[in-house]
Amino acid sequence: MLIDFDKIVHSTIENFRGGEKNTRLALYADTVNRIGKVTLRPGASIGLHRHTTSSEIIFVVLGTGVMTCDGVEEELRSGLCSYCPIGSEHTLRNTGQDELVYYAVIPEHTADIEEIGKIAEEDTE
Repeated sequence: MLIDFDKIVHSTIENFRGGEKNTRLALYADTVNRIGKVTLRPGASIGLHRHTTSSEIIFVVLGTGVMTCDGVEEELRSGLCSYCPIGSEHTLRNTGQDELVYYAVIPEHTADIEEIGKIAEEDTE
């Protein structure tokens, strides 16, 4: 299935998840996944948030930024991919002089993090 983000209406969100400035987003969603093309202007950020029932994969196509996932900072640039696993907490900010443009894939998992932890414990017993 082809998703053409140029044909999806873009939304502008003020202070997304408590972040700084505006976030521009074109989003495709079904019952299992959300896939978005996101643009952050210089100095803009996505606020700190936790993924309790989903994970997030971010692929940068333009610009530079810093991803902080579970307290660990990693520099992002065009061509790099960042992964935030289920149960993790992260934030992203544009640290460059140009727009930071990336694609985000957010799959919903059938169990939340507490259920996954119980399953993992059972597997090690």
